[in-house]
Amino acid sequence: MEYSIAFSFNKNRLAALPNGNRSFYIDSRNYNQQIGFVVGQPIYTFYQMKYAGVYNTEAEIPVNPLTGQKITYFKGYQNVYAGFPKWIDVNKDWDVWSGEDRGDAFGDLVASGDPNPKVTGGFSNEFFYKNFSLGVYCTYTFGRDIINTFESNQFAGVWNFGYIYNYANQRLPDLSQYNYWLPENQKGDIAPATFPSLNPYGANFYQFLPFSTMWNDNGSYLRIKSITLGYSLNRKLIEKIKVQNVRFYSVLDNVHIFQKARVPDAELVSPQGEYTGAAYPIPKKITLGVDITF
Repeated sequence: MEYSIAFSFNKNRLAALPNGNRSFYIDSRNYNQQIGFVVGQPIYTFYQMKYAGVYNTEAEIPVNPLTGQKITYFKGYQNVYAGFPKWIDVNKDWDVWSGEDRGDAFGDLVASGDPNPKVTGGFSNEFFYKNFSLGVYCTYTFGRDIINTFESNQFAGVWNFGYIYNYANQRLPDLSQYNYWLPENQKGDIAPATFPSLNPYGANFYQFLPFSTMWNDNGSYLRIKSITLGYSLNRKLIEKIKVQNVRFYSVLDNVHIFQKARVPDAELVSPQGEYTGAAYPIPKKITLGVDITF
């Protein structure tokens, strides 16, 4: 048996920034999550609002004890109702959003993910038995956060940027896998919802864009990259045809990936940790061949 392993531990931090180390963020791909640049933080750190589920009833919505008014979203423009996503008011100002209009670079945005993997590498095993050989090669990435922007954009394309009159023209996601909010949830007739309301007539405050952590996922994976099976003919059989070795082999590529992420393939993400669905899938292949050594 032969065995080999390779691994790399990755760590990066921003050491300094212009303007007296002033923190700032940029939008990733226009309407996606914010990428923060903060001294001491890794590059491409996600800064998002913290998603904590759904307000199933009106009674769950926080009320400001000084004003008697319920918490708002989107700089005070959006009142909060049952069925809305539950975003955490980090700065305790009774409105959940970024704070750039008030001179605050982040507002309710918090460091919420790191797309830089902590460990990457691979390992291989090769087994021999008589004239047979079996080789297995695997790669892995651990300790990385990713965002399912593909799924986010499916919802946003209908409920944030679409309209009721072109509803049927949009590419709808598979809703059977979501426990989305219904009016019955407010009455307590059914189990609590875990996904916001999907009312096409409802409010639009960009709730399905990855401004919040609702679409964040575990980007770690272990991929069986290839399996190779070989068989070498007995030397006594090939001496008569004056060759040194004849080996038949088959190779299976991209056998399987083990992952927790909901995306089809946790390896196919951008450096910023986004799965957009734009990359070509890694194909599965079977190769048959013969090696002849004269």
